[in-house]
Amino acid sequence: MQTDQYLVRLDFRPEDVGVSSMTLQLAVDPARGALSGRAEGTIREGKVQGPRFSADASGNVYSTGLTSATKVAGVEGQAIVCFPPPDIRFYLTSFKASFVIDDDWKGVGTFSVGKDSYDCHLSKTEC
Repeated sequence: MQTDQYLVRLDFRPEDVGVSSMTLQLAVDPARGALSGRAEGTIREGKVQGPRFSADASGNVYSTGLTSATKVAGVEGQAIVCFPPPDIRFYLTSFKASFVIDDDWKGVGTFSVGKDSYDCHLSKTEC
């Protein structure tokens, strides 16, 4: 088991085109199972460019002991949602993400910004 802290960057991508997406950058402390980091993404409304959001988030990762889905994880925090011109405004809302991953940080998950939730596939990308 790895005991040194490390960074991981995850891309959350939905199967449907024109739906929200997110990048989650996390510091991982495997000894404590702790996660902390930042989420950034876009809320898409069909072909219309929707608002962007960013959130500081923290949570935990747990080993499952299973062969394919080796970890389950979740983070939460407060998101700032900003609208593009001409509708310039912003608001604070809740942010949550939960996911099931393998040892390569590939898997499936859900993220929520306020009352809206998005199912996604996720994969690790270079930091």
